[in-house]
Amino acid sequence: MIFTALAFFAYNYILFFFLTWFPSYLQKGLGIGLEEVSLISVIPWTFGFVAIAIGGIISDKITDSREWKDPLTPKRLVLGICLLISGGAVIVAANTTNFILIIAMITVSVFALYFTGGIYWGVVNDIVDSSNVGSIGGAMHAVGNCAGILGPAITGFIVQATDSFIPAFILAGTIGVLGALGALINVKKLNISESEIALNKK
Repeated sequence: MIFTALAFFAYNYILFFFLTWFPSYLQKGLGIGLEEVSLISVIPWTFGFVAIAIGGIISDKITDSREWKDPLTPKRLVLGICLLISGGAVIVAANTTNFILIIAMITVSVFALYFTGGIYWGVVNDIVDSSNVGSIGGAMHAVGNCAGILGPAITGFIVQATDSFIPAFILAGTIGVLGALGALINVKKLNISESEIALNKK
């Protein structure tokens, strides 16, 4: 659950990074005019809207497949792979000066990020006993939403100190990659023996 919470932190870090700084990046980082900013800003979020709508449906279909021994494995893979793609796309965007590629990578990042939006609660449901879903899920969201506080502030300090968005992009992408790797490696189904279950009931 710790690594699920950290993955959700990474999710929110990238999300709030774009929500708060993307328009400023287009204007100050890429020199785009205000009218163009309003139009370009629509592109990633339109794809994000599609991703969050279909992500849950596709994840359910993958989970229901008979190929999996447990429902947690496909959720872990979708979460980890999509978060990895999202973070990697941010890093690619930071290391290119091609405007079209930058916008394409940001769009890919938002799409892959939003694709995982409904999976975090699904992971909680698969790992935790039903009587603890609310408390554990709330703790996970508390950790995750710290990124909504830290991300925009850290980005502001970085941009002010370096006069560049590139380090901020690299940091956001790296956090996404680390969160993804943590989820892929460490989010596993708990193996509880019958004796432990009996002991817990007592």
